[in-house]
Amino acid sequence: MAKLLISLMALVGRVKRGDIDQVDLDHGIYYLGCTRMEALAPFGESTLTSVWLPQDDLQTKKRVFETVSMAIIKADTEGRVMWKERGALQSYEALNKLLDRTGFGKIEAEYTDDAGSYHPAAPYSCPGVAARVRAAGLDLDVVY
Repeated sequence: MAKLLISLMALVGRVKRGDIDQVDLDHGIYYLGCTRMEALAPFGESTLTSVWLPQDDLQTKKRVFETVSMAIIKADTEGRVMWKERGALQSYEALNKLLDRTGFGKIEAEYTDDAGSYHPAAPYSCPGVAARVRAAGLDLDVVY
């Protein structure tokens, strides 16, 4: 099952722990909640190293940075990334463009869960994405 990677911070942590492997990175789709510039700034200037790996040794930082950066660049060239515009909020509409473009279908802003509970449209959230992907029956594992 392909991964829908919706948090850069979670992606970094899971790559560091070994929970996300190269196969996941090579087949995942990315809507990370940041701009291209924020995600792919040079080593040392990137939030990947300065904020999310502050306690790690330089070798670990470089390994994780290179792994994540190269995977994102590859995915971007293959059309598997949707970047957030500077100053914009993430949205289900933008995510749907990515899901549709990559052949997974779409999610609904409003949905009814398996228990029959109705969920109205709400602001974008990572748990909301996971719930909407499940409700739509998409073959994706949401990672956040």
